[in-house]
Amino acid sequence: MKKVLCAVAGIVALTFGSGVFAASEEYKAAMEQADADYHTAKGHCKTLNGGAKDDCMKQAKADHKAAEAQAKTKK
Repeated sequence: MKKVLCAVAGIVALTFGSGVFAASEEYKAAMEQADADYHTAKGHCKTLNGGAKDDCMKQAKADHKAAEAQAKTKK
């Protein structure tokens, strides 16, 4: 009986452990995508001048923060 309980406990531990690993990989991928998108947006903003550039940078930062917040839900 102890062997069966140990086997069941091991299976449960592996199941929950792999779920956590998958979630952290999903989080990591989402954060990397958010950073890549932010880098691309900043590059675009650098091509602009004056107020348009300022507005573009503000929007890029806001989008990046929103993407980070969304990624944190996958943690």
